[in-house]
Amino acid sequence: MSPLPQKLLTAALHVKWDHGRSEDATAVELIAARVSGVSAEQCAEASRLAAALDTAAYALADAWHATRGAGPWPSAAELEEAHPGFAGDDYLEAVRKNILSARK
Repeated sequence: MSPLPQKLLTAALHVKWDHGRSEDATAVELIAARVSGVSAEQCAEASRLAAALDTAAYALADAWHATRGAGPWPSAAELEEAHPGFAGDDYLEAVRKNILSARK
């Protein structure tokens, strides 16, 4: 599959955060409602990639909390390297949201 549009990946990430949905039919519908001109297959792939990015961000945040803040701060650049294609702000937001989530 060719690289997915950044706008589609961002929409999938926001569906994950806003609705708690990823990798299911409802997530695909919600993503398609946000981005026109994309197929259900593209929405499903974007949802899968968004879930993977969010999971990776949580793992980095959880590791940081495990060090009681003494370890390296979770890196947006590290997320971008492992999960390319999202907007730069998506990586920063993933770190921020997951630092808060992992704290709980």
